Amino acid sequence: MKFEEFLTKYEIKLKPNIKKVCEDGINEMKKSKDPAHDDVHVFDVLGILDLFLQNSQEIDTEDIDFRILLPSIFWHDVWKSRRCQTKNLLKFQFEQIWDGIGSAKIFKAYSKNIELSKHNIEEILFAIRYHGGFYRKLLKSDHSLESKILCDMDRLGFWSMERLEYIQRKYLDFNGKFCNPKYLPLAIWVLKKLAKRRESYFFKWSEDEFNRRKEAMFEKGYEIMRKNMK
Repeated sequence: MKFEEFLTKYEIKLKPNIKKVCEDGINEMKKSKDPAHDDVHVFDVLGILDLFLQNSQEIDTEDIDFRILLPSIFWHDVWKSRRCQTKNLLKFQFEQIWDGIGSAKIFKAYSKNIELSKHNIEEILFAIRYHGGFYRKLLKSDHSLESKILCDMDRLGFWSMERLEYIQRKYLDFNGKFCNPKYLPLAIWVLKKLAKRRESYFFKWSEDEFNRRKEAMFEKGYEIMRKNMK
């Protein structure tokens, strides 16, 4: 879902400075070197948020501070967007740990040149850091509604068939084989880790949506692996 479409649908009025922060984040993601973390991803997260707001009765839309949530969505993966997808397994694992912290550092530097209240900056920074698993484990009981929403929507975005299809177009040839065979060991490792992974979500709707998406993703993932291991 596009930014303006979302604002119109929910009749959200953002001040020009907040809107600019969102648009600057979108523009950063459009320049992404990593197909898995670009503007397609953040718009997908926005689309999942739309589904959540339409189908879950767990929170009231009026309780969400969109001045915090929307900039957090558009800036949460900017660090990853500046890096090409690595083929090195150890480097890949490091990037998962640094996820969130790196983007927060970039946003903090950016925030020095924008008109935004100290409170808003701190809340956006917290949500960006908190979506990364490493930082979240350090602060198990300390979170905001916006950070919980970003966590759930971003993790569900990982299990997006649309995103998988987009990544396939970037990394696979017309026969469904990896254009660069070095990605195969990494893909196998990720698939095995995901098979053992136990996701925990803040909202019941998110858990139900995860179970639905996971089944479809694994079916497609194993199909890709079978083609590449022949």
